Amino acid sequence: MTAHRQARAAGSILTLGGIPYRLDAVEGWGSSAIVYQASYPDSLNAQARHHVFIKELFPLGKGGIYRDREGNIRCDPEEADRMELYRQRFFQGNQANLDLLSRAPQGASGNLNSYEAYGTYYSVLAVHGGKNLKDLLDHKGTFSLREAAVILEKVLDALELFHQNDLLHLDISPDNILLLPQQALLIDYNSVWDTRCTDFSDFSFSQKEGYTAPEVRLQNTAEIGYATDLYSCCAVFFHLLAGRRLKEEETVGSGMPQRLSAALAKPLKEVPATAAAKSIQLLCRGLHTLSRKRYPSVRAMREDLEELVRRIDGKGITHSALWESSRGAWMRRKGKESPYLDQMVRGPEGDMDRPALAAALSRGDCCLLTGPGGMGKSRLLEELWRSGTAVYRPDRPVFWYLALKDYQESGGASGFLRQSILNGLRFSPQQPTYQDALHQLEELFDRVGPGGQVSVVVLLDGLNEAGPRQEPLLQEIEGLSKRPGVGVVVTHRSDGVRDYGLSGFRPLTLLPLRREQVDRQLEDAGQTAPEDEALRTLLTNPMMLFLYLEAQSAGPDQPESKPPTSMEELVARYLEQLGQRAARADAGSREKQLCSRYILHHLLPDIAAEMARQKKTLLTFGRLCAIADKSYRNLRSASFGAAFPAYRGKSRLMLAGIHGPAEWYDLAVREQLIDRFALLTETAGGHYGLRHDNFQEVLAREARDNRRRFRLGLWRAWRVRGAAILAAAALTVGGGAALAGRLVPGALTGQVSYNQEEAALIYDALTCLNGNLGKWSSQVSAQQAILEQAAISDVLDNQDSRARADLAGFIDHKRQQLDAFYAAPLDDGLRQALEPLEEKKDLFSIADLERLCRCPTEMETVSDAALDWLRQSLCEPDSIYDSRDKRERLVYAYQTYLEAEVRYVSYLLAELLAQMTQEQQEQVTQTLTYLEAFGDFYDGPGSVDPARLPDGAKQAYETLKTARLEMASQGYPIQWPEE
Repeated sequence: MTAHRQARAAGSILTLGGIPYRLDAVEGWGSSAIVYQASYPDSLNAQARHHVFIKELFPLGKGGIYRDREGNIRCDPEEADRMELYRQRFFQGNQANLDLLSRAPQGASGNLNSYEAYGTYYSVLAVHGGKNLKDLLDHKGTFSLREAAVILEKVLDALELFHQNDLLHLDISPDNILLLPQQALLIDYNSVWDTRCTDFSDFSFSQKEGYTAPEVRLQNTAEIGYATDLYSCCAVFFHLLAGRRLKEEETVGSGMPQRLSAALAKPLKEVPATAAAKSIQLLCRGLHTLSRKRYPSVRAMREDLEELVRRIDGKGITHSALWESSRGAWMRRKGKESPYLDQMVRGPEGDMDRPALAAALSRGDCCLLTGPGGMGKSRLLEELWRSGTAVYRPDRPVFWYLALKDYQESGGASGFLRQSILNGLRFSPQQPTYQDALHQLEELFDRVGPGGQVSVVVLLDGLNEAGPRQEPLLQEIEGLSKRPGVGVVVTHRSDGVRDYGLSGFRPLTLLPLRREQVDRQLEDAGQTAPEDEALRTLLTNPMMLFLYLEAQSAGPDQPESKPPTSMEELVARYLEQLGQRAARADAGSREKQLCSRYILHHLLPDIAAEMARQKKTLLTFGRLCAIADKSYRNLRSASFGAAFPAYRGKSRLMLAGIHGPAEWYDLAVREQLIDRFALLTETAGGHYGLRHDNFQEVLAREARDNRRRFRLGLWRAWRVRGAAILAAAALTVGGGAALAGRLVPGALTGQVSYNQEEAALIYDALTCLNGNLGKWSSQVSAQQAILEQAAISDVLDNQDSRARADLAGFIDHKRQQLDAFYAAPLDDGLRQALEPLEEKKDLFSIADLERLCRCPTEMETVSDAALDWLRQSLCEPDSIYDSRDKRERLVYAYQTYLEAEVRYVSYLLAELLAQMTQEQQEQVTQTLTYLEAFGDFYDGPGSVDPARLPDGAKQAYETLKTARLEMASQGYPIQWPEE
C-alpha cells in the first residue's frame, strides 16, 4: 500500500490554519488517505500539548500521485481527473461528517476542522481513544461468537445514526470501525451518500473485497440502500468469526447455508446449537445476493442479533431457549440406557410406528399411551425426546420430557408442569419476574408454526407414579392439551385414568415386541431362544428381554435351575446374577466382594422397602441419607453380625478408608448403586428412584426377610445374654435374678404362663400401644417433612412469595393427612384388668405402657401450636422473622426438639420392651419396623444394654427439656405436657 506513497516523517511540523502540528507517527493507511498521530501546544501553557489525528488526502496510485521534496502533493496530468474525483469525495465526506456531528455528536467521529493546503486536503480529527478493529483482527485473528455479536451490536448502533439522518456509509469494513469501551464509531466518510440525492452520476463507489455488497460492485444504483450497509456489517461479522474475509463464491447460489456452516464450523462448535443455527440464519439473510431479501433496516437486524445473544447466554422464554433446555436435560440425564427396539403403537385408527406418532404429536395430538410395567413406554418417550433434540429446527416443535415421579413430593401443587419447564430456563432482563416469564411461556403454548406444527410437544412419563393427589396435575395436563401450540403424550400402566381425567386424549397401547425381534436380540447376544413358551412370551416385554440378556451375560445359571416364568422371578434372577458378576469383578478382594453383596442384598432392599412403606417410587435425599446412615451403623454392630454370620468381624475391613456415614453414602449410593450398578437413578427434581419400579416388590420382600433374620438373631443373642445374667445373679444375690428378669426379654419365658383370657388382654394392650406409636411416628414424620421443606433456601431467604405460599400449602396438606389417623389412649377398663397381672404375674409396667400411649395426644397439642407459629412466622409477608438468620434459628430449634423427643420416647419404649417376654416384644417390634420415626434412633432390643436404659432415658429427658427451652426462646407458644 505504501509502495507509491511516502508519509511525512515523524517529528515534522505541519502548519494548518496557523497552528503548528507536530506529526508523531502514522496511525493508519487507507486507499485514499494517510492518518497521522499529531499534537499541538496549548496557547496558554506551551508545555502542555493537545493530541489529535490528522487525515491527509493522498490516494494510492501507480506513481502519478506523489509527494515532492517540499512535502506538497503533486499529480501528473494523466492522474489529474482521478485526483479531482478523490478531492470531491473527500469534500462530500467532510460535509457529511459535519452534518452528522451537528445532529448526533455522541455517535459521530469528531471533525475539528478541515483545510486545503500543500496541494491536498487535510482534516483534523479528535482523538476518541479505543482501537481500530482491523488492528484487533490482525493481532487476535478471530473472536468468539458472543464477542463478535457484541461488536456487531455496537456497529449497528453507530450505523443507525447514519440511517436515521438519511445517510449511507457505503464503506463499512474493519479498518473504518473504531471500537470504544461503550460504543463503536464509523470513520472515513469519503463514501458517505445522502439518500435524498438520487443522482449517482458524480459518485465513485469505494469497493473492498469481502465487504462490498453486490449492487455496489455492479454499480446497480437502483438497488443501493440501507440493506447495502447491512451487507457490509454481516461481512464484518463473518470476518470476526472466520478470521478472514468473506469470499464471493460463499454467498452465491442455493448452498450458502452449508458453505457458511462449513466455513464457521470451528468457531460455532462450542456454542449452543440454537445459537449456531441463528448465526447462520442471520448471515444468510444479511448476505443475500438480492438486496430486497436482506434485512431492510438496522432495527430488523438488531432483533435477530439480540435473539442470538439470548441464545448464547441461554436466556429468555423462547422456542430456542426451551429447545436448549430440553437438549441440555437429555445430555445430563442419568441412568443406564437400554437399546431402543421399534415397537408399534395401537390406536382407534390402527397401528403406527414411532415416526408416525411423532408426526401426530407435532400436529397437536394429545394421547394417553398405556402398557404394563417394563413394556417400553419410558424408552419410547426417551427416543422421541432424543430424536427431537438431535438438531435444532425453528420450524419444528420442541420435544420436552418430564418424569412425573417428582410430583409425588410436590404436595399436590398446581402449576407443576409450568414450574418444571421454567426451572430449566433463565429469565432475560426483559422478563425479570416469574409472572413475566410465565406470560411468555403461555404465548409460546399458543404459537402454531408453518404447516400447523405446534411449538412444544410435552412428553409426560409415568402418571401412575405421580402419587395419590393427582387432581391439580390432571387439570393442568388437560388445560395444556387445549392450547393450540402444544401436543401431549402421557404414559400410564392402564387407561383407568380416563374414568376421571384425560377423557379427551386419544387412547394408545404400546404393543409387545415381535417374536422375530426377540429372536434377533438373543441371536446377536449368542443366546438361543428358550424352549419354554411362557418364558418366550415374557421376553416380548423389552425390560424382561434385556434383564434376561444381562443375567445370562453375567454367567451361566445352574443347569438344573428352572427358567423364570414371571417378572418377579426374572428380576430376582437378574439381581442374583448381577451380584455374581460383581463378585467376579472384585475377585481377590474379599472385602470388596462382601461390600458389594451387602449393598445389593441389604442396603438396596431397605431403600425399596422404604418406598413401599411410603407407597411411593421416590425418596428424598434426606431420607436416602438416613437409610444409608442406618445401614452403616448396622454393618458396624455386633447384632448385625450375629444375625448374618457372613459379615461377622468383617466390617472393619469392609469399611476400611470410610470415615463416617457421609463417606459410606458416597461409596454405597453414589459410586455403587447409581454409577456402577445403575440400579438407582436421580430424577430431575433431585429425588431418587429405582431404575425399574418392577424391582420394588422383589427387593422389599428381601428386606422383610432380612428383618426377620435380624430379629431372630437378636432373640438368640438375648437368650444367651439372659442366661449369663441369670447365672451371674444366682451366684451373687438372689434379688438380682428378679432385676435381670425385668430387663432381659425371654428370661421368664416358661416360668410365667397366661391363660387365654389374660393373653387376649395383653394382646389388646399391645395393639393399643402399636396404634399409638404408629400415629406418633406419623406426627413426627409429617413435622420433619415440613421442616425439610422450610429449610430450603427459597424459604429461608424470604425473597420468593411463591416459596412461602408453597410452604403454607404443604403445612396444611400434612395436617390434613394427620387428621386421617386415629388412635386412642389406653382404655380404663383394660388398664384395670391388667393391673392384677402386673402385680401377680410379673407383667410389664402398666404405667410405662400408659405413658407411651399418651404420646400422640401430647404431640398433637404440641404440633398444633408449633405448626401454627411456624406457618405464621415463615409464610406471612409481614413476619418479624424477616432475615435468613432468624428463620434458620426458628427451623433449627424445631428440628432439635423433634430429635430430642424421638430419642426420649425411644428410650421409654426400650425400657418397656426390656420388661416383656419374647412373644410380647415381637408383637411390638414387627410394627416398629414400619415406623419411620424410630429408624434413626432405635435398632431394637439389644442395641442398648438394659442396665443403661434408665440412665439413658434420664439423660434424653434432660436434652429434651433443653430443646423445649430453645423452642420457647424462639417464640413457640407451646404448653408442654407434665412428666
